[in-house]
Amino acid sequence: MIRQLHHKNLVPIHEVFASQQGFFIISPYMDISLERINGSPRYPCEPQLAELSREILYGISYLASEGWTHSNINCSNVLLSLKDVGGARITDIECCSKSAKGAAGRIDSKALGIVMMKVMEKDSQPKGSFGLRHPERWSEDAVEFLSMTQVSTPEKLAQHQFVANYKQHGSLVRLIAFTNVAAFGGFYNYDKSAELF
Repeated sequence: MIRQLHHKNLVPIHEVFASQQGFFIISPYMDISLERINGSPRYPCEPQLAELSREILYGISYLASEGWTHSNINCSNVLLSLKDVGGARITDIECCSKSAKGAAGRIDSKALGIVMMKVMEKDSQPKGSFGLRHPERWSEDAVEFLSMTQVSTPEKLAQHQFVANYKQHGSLVRLIAFTNVAAFGGFYNYDKSAELF
């Protein structure tokens, strides 16, 4: 049933194999996860954050429209690919479960907020807490959108001006490239004030 879910913001499942060790899934190669981006010294700029949020939100909205909830969206299972011009895709689709009518999407909207908060802050929050320690780094629209993830449906979030105003596609390519170089020691003396992108 899960293999029938097809959307540009979900990592497709090509094959599923079962063995004595468990189930194995074959899917396309993705370059990087948000977990690695969070380990990079560079913060995303506002258009990158908006594009990332919009891409995850589109995946969540699709799942909700089909009556599914992922319920395990986190930085490890949001993947980005240079092949998709930096597009973000949600993986671990096998974790999805059918939702009661009207409930689909709300759990995943809250998870989107937690993912965004981790990308915006880059450091860990105390377990169970929600909010920014440095809201001054971001616009009022970004902060308002973040708070709305805790109470809104995916449909309402998609109409928010933070994701609607930044229509640029492909801004995540630079973030992926920077993170890959930084992961291999390319930026020992990184100066945040000298950001080029």
